[in-house]
Amino acid sequence: MTPPEARIKTWVAPKHSRVSLRSKRQLKRPKFHPMDLVRVKTPGKYDDLGPRPPGTLIMGKTATVEIAGLINGATSASGESMVPAYYIRIDNLPAILIHEEWLEEV
Repeated sequence: MTPPEARIKTWVAPKHSRVSLRSKRQLKRPKFHPMDLVRVKTPGKYDDLGPRPPGTLIMGKTATVEIAGLINGATSASGESMVPAYYIRIDNLPAILIHEEWLEEV
């Protein structure tokens, strides 16, 4: 009879258990990468600001992307809950977390 340790080492998981939920759906990839120059959008007079607008003092300013990634946000109509977001740096201000919809290429 084999000891329990030997049985655990030789056990292989079934193929269906190796598939993660992430591989079944496509996650939106960040549009910008670290060290990219971006500009914080300035909304028009009648534009909808959305649920989390950036501060008015940084709108229209140029920034450098420090970290790009996905954050768990509110679930959208398409069922996506992971949305691209960035930490950006403007002049000597601390890093600012901002959603992708508020950034544009320089």
